[in-house]
Amino acid sequence: MLIAWFELVKMKRDWQMHKILKLEPFGIRFFPILLSIVLASCVSVQHTPVPKELVEQAEIPTFSGVRTFADEISPEFHAGMAERREQLVESGLISKPAHIIAFSGGGENGAFGAGLLNGWTASGSRPEFEIVSGVSTGALIAPLAFLGPEYDDDLERFYTGISTKDVMIANPVGGLMGGAALASNTPLKNMIAGIVDEDMLRQIAEEHQRGKRLIVVTTNLEAQRPVAWNMGAIAAKGTPEALELFRSVLLASAAIPGAFPPVTLKVEANGRFYTELQVDGGTTANSFLAPLNAQFPAVVKNRKNYVYVVQDGKLEPEHKDLDRKTLKLAGRAIGTLLKYKNYADIRRLYLLAKQNGASFQLTSVPSSFDAKGKEPFDKTYMNALYQVGYSMGKSGNGWVKNPELF
Repeated sequence: MLIAWFELVKMKRDWQMHKILKLEPFGIRFFPILLSIVLASCVSVQHTPVPKELVEQAEIPTFSGVRTFADEISPEFHAGMAERREQLVESGLISKPAHIIAFSGGGENGAFGAGLLNGWTASGSRPEFEIVSGVSTGALIAPLAFLGPEYDDDLERFYTGISTKDVMIANPVGGLMGGAALASNTPLKNMIAGIVDEDMLRQIAEEHQRGKRLIVVTTNLEAQRPVAWNMGAIAAKGTPEALELFRSVLLASAAIPGAFPPVTLKVEANGRFYTELQVDGGTTANSFLAPLNAQFPAVVKNRKNYVYVVQDGKLEPEHKDLDRKTLKLAGRAIGTLLKYKNYADIRRLYLLAKQNGASFQLTSVPSSFDAKGKEPFDKTYMNALYQVGYSMGKSGNGWVKNPELF
C-alpha cells in the first residue's frame, strides 16, 4: 500500500494522468475517491481454478452441451450437427442456400461491420443468415445480425451513439497495483444488458429451433484454448440464468486481457464447483466458424453455401513513423503480430469454406480510410467508419473471393 500512496502523490503532479482518469487539475478533492479505487483493487476476488485434468469435463451448471472447445472436433460438435440437420429438415431451410457470416474482432472498428450490415439491408440484397459467428466486437454485432434487419436501428445506435465513457472506466493505478485490469468494462456490461433482454432471447431461441446457429467465441485463459458457445442453445433454456449467461458470454468475448477484467464463470466438474476465467475470443481466434478439418456432409454438402467474413479492421500493412521509445515500439510490434494472426485466421476460414464446397467472400476496412480517433471508441471516428461500411454494404463493392491475393 505504501507504493500506492507514492503513485497517488505522483499522479497529483501529473496532468496527463489527470486527463486519462478524467480528474480536474489540482483535483485534490478526488484523492480519497482515487485511494478507495486503489485499495479496492488490492482486494483479491476468490477464484478456484479448474484442475488441469478436469478442464475437458467442466460444464456450466444446468447448461450442459452449450459449448465446446473450438480447436477440436468433439462428440458434442457432431451431436450438434445431427440435431441441426433434423431442425433444418423440419423448418424447410434445408432446401434453401445457406448464408454463413463471421464477424471478427476489432474494438471500435466494429462500426465498420455494423455499417456494412445496415448498408446491405438498404441494398435490398441482404440474405437471411443461417449461421452467424462473432468474436470480440463481432460478438456484439452477431446477435443483432442473426435476428435480421429489424435490429438494424439498435446496431446503428450501438456503434454510432457511444463514446469511451459508455464502454469503459479507466483505472490504470488499480490495475498496476494488483487489480485484474487497467479499466472497468461495467458501462459495456450495462449496455449489453440494455439490448439483450428476454424478448431477444426468445427470438434467438425460435431461430435456433429452425436450425439456425449463433456462435460466439471466448478464450479460456488458463487452458489457453478457444471456446465456441452455442448461444441459441443458451437462449432456448428460457430462464433468468440463461439471460445472465448469454450476457456474460458476450461481455467475455470482448474482454481484452489486461485492459478489461476477465469474466468469471461458475462451472462444475466431477461433482465439485470451480471458476473459469473467460476473456476476449480474439486472443485465440479473431474470426471463427468451425475447426479447420470439420466436415458437414449432412448439412452443408449438396447445398449452395455462401461464406462471408467481415474483418473489422484493415488487412493491408500500414506504414507508420516511430519514435525509439519502449511503449511505442512494443505497441507497434503487438499490432503487427495481431495483423498477421488475422491473416492466418482468414486463410483458415477460406480453406474450411473450400473443403466444404462453399463460396467465400471477404471484406475489410479499406486502406483509403485514414481517419484517426482521439481516444478508444471515439464517436467521430466510429461514425465516419460506420458510413464507409454502410456505403460498401449498399453498393456491394469491396468483397474479395481469394484471401491469398494479399
